[in-house]
Amino acid sequence: NTGATPVDLEPSRLVSRPFSYAFAPSSVVQPGETMRVRLYESAEEDRPLTRYWATNGPILNNGGGAIELRRFDDVRIGCTAWGSRSC
Repeated sequence: NTGATPVDLEPSRLVSRPFSYAFAPSSVVQPGETMRVRLYESAEEDRPLTRYWATNGPILNNGGGAIELRRFDDVRIGCTAWGSRSC
């Protein structure tokens, strides 16, 4: 969070089509903090600034892909892409 106020990620989700991850309650990032979302782990291991997106294998392609932060009404908040993909 590069802003001056806390950011609550609960009304948001990460999307890497066709997959998505919904942030749980208490997903608050204070100014200067970073939340990490790790793949392939159990959701039961969540910590305040580390969340686990339980997947059945790889969902992000090393050769190119995109991941978006979206509100639940599907408005895109942010996007990052790599390789041959774009936002």
